[in-house]
Amino acid sequence: MNPATLPTLAAPAAGQQTVAGGRGWRGARKLLRGPLGPLVGGQCLGQLADGLAQITFAQFVLFDVAQGATPARIAAVLAVTLLPFSLVGPFAGILIDRLDRRRTLVVVSAVRASLTMLAILTVIAQSTIAAYIGVLILLSSSRFVMAAKGAALPRTVPRADLVTGNAVSSVLGLSSQFLGAVGGSLIVGRSTAAGFAIATVLYLGAALVFTRLPYVGSKQRGEVLSQVRRVAKELADGLRVAASTAEIRWPLLAVAGHRVLLGAGFVVLVLMADSRYQLEISGYGVALAATGFAAFAGSALAPPLARRYSATALVPLSFLPAAAAAFIGGLIGSVAVLVACVGVVAFAFQVLKISVDALVGGNAPDAVRGRIFAVYDVLYNVSFVAAGLLMIPLWHADSERLLLWLVAGGFALGWAVFGTAMSVVRRRASQSRGTW
Repeated sequence: MNPATLPTLAAPAAGQQTVAGGRGWRGARKLLRGPLGPLVGGQCLGQLADGLAQITFAQFVLFDVAQGATPARIAAVLAVTLLPFSLVGPFAGILIDRLDRRRTLVVVSAVRASLTMLAILTVIAQSTIAAYIGVLILLSSSRFVMAAKGAALPRTVPRADLVTGNAVSSVLGLSSQFLGAVGGSLIVGRSTAAGFAIATVLYLGAALVFTRLPYVGSKQRGEVLSQVRRVAKELADGLRVAASTAEIRWPLLAVAGHRVLLGAGFVVLVLMADSRYQLEISGYGVALAATGFAAFAGSALAPPLARRYSATALVPLSFLPAAAAAFIGGLIGSVAVLVACVGVVAFAFQVLKISVDALVGGNAPDAVRGRIFAVYDVLYNVSFVAAGLLMIPLWHADSERLLLWLVAGGFALGWAVFGTAMSVVRRRASQSRGTW
């Protein structure tokens, strides 16, 4: 499950209403009775289908065709399900701004339904290569839908309610995708074809719901190739600024390091659930559920933690509970305990991520902030895929304890390294303000 970025809002012109919290969650129901309703309804059906299609694909390539999970197979699954969102995302907006957004939402949803229908044939033919190509195209198409949704949303709510509208869209969409993946893990073990068939119906439902939208923009003119080149150059600019600014570089490296170690714990959990308990795709679903619920808890508790500790303090502190959890997971060696331990690591990561979001947003120059967050998004997903790749030479039967203790050592090292680095960042910030 991937992080969604909210659309960037331009500063209002003179006389326009500023973007504010509006009526907050109390006004959400009224907003959903307007044009926001079909937009979020179609989004939820599509993301429910996305989650189901991803877990169905994992069942097919890990357990139907192959004879169980391995680090290499898990890394491949993570790569094709996570990377399209990061790599396609920066370029999707170029095309979205040149197409009718409502038509894009309808047509691409119908295309996704066609792709999942064709996926049933790959199941019958037992073609792994076709499955990888199909899911790569499917999730790249889903990124276009999310970009079109983000661009259309400001046309469906009053400007004062944009924060509430975006929050409703984000929470309901991510919850739908989580439900599709975790709920799907209970279905697809019995019938992979049924998983793709249900996803087809959901995508068609999304297309039908999107037809209820009014006109939401836009058909701009412009040369596409030059815009693609410009986006690539701007991403390089964002990477250069992030690498040369310590206040941004160290928090991003902390996210990458923590995310790799979280991914390693996730992979060990899936492998252990399959090899020792024969849970197969249910083990994958359990791992997703543990990380998903923990991420929600981390998001809820991050604000009160931020009131007590500074963001620069929370970055290294988030490595300590993760180190303890990984050590305990290796010490006890039970899948139930490991599920809880991976949940603790995921909780700590979410607190870290929210802290880093604030640090990067606050320290990035306004002119390149969006580019830096695009780099951040790529780093976020690539790090999780890297965890599977790192496990390839390390995993063998009964190696869970050693691997988890290595992960615990990595977290302890991260606490030491990033504790020192963030102390330097704090000291520089104090010097720039002329205080100690």
